[in-house]
Amino acid sequence: MKQPSVYLTVETPLPQYLPYARFLLNAELTHKAKLLYTLLLDRATLSQKNNWVDTVGRVYVLYPIANLARDLHCSRSSITRAFTELESSGLLERLHSGFSKPSRILLKVPQNVQGYSSMLCTGASSDGAKVTNVDVQNCIPNHLNRNQQKYNNKQKQKNMPGLPEYMFEEGESL
Repeated sequence: MKQPSVYLTVETPLPQYLPYARFLLNAELTHKAKLLYTLLLDRATLSQKNNWVDTVGRVYVLYPIANLARDLHCSRSSITRAFTELESSGLLERLHSGFSKPSRILLKVPQNVQGYSSMLCTGASSDGAKVTNVDVQNCIPNHLNRNQQKYNNKQKQKNMPGLPEYMFEEGESL
């Protein structure tokens, strides 16, 4: 049975969501490995809050493979393959704790993205999380600055051989 849904508006509370790291968009990983990393990253934020750190100061996650398979709706072998893929790409390390005990999972972040910790979650609730900006990140905005008149007025496409001229209106895309 379908659940009724409503359109997203400014007042619509957001459901809980997972922090999907931007570097994963360009990573050469399977979707399952990306989803696993995202779920583990979410758990790592709880480990940070609960001060789950090893003797070296690294935050670890405890998440048995059976529970991961249940939560991601896939087989244990799919989870094991995704773990192997993430380990070989250098995004995590598993420290085995002993027979029938879950491994300690140490997440890693690529060095070139560590400086982009621009968003902090400050109080997740059932309807989403408040996000505060820590660093200013050089991101492409989804709208143009209203003070930049040269972009807000109709723009003429540069004459390119073989293409007709066209006037772009604000809000149009190619």
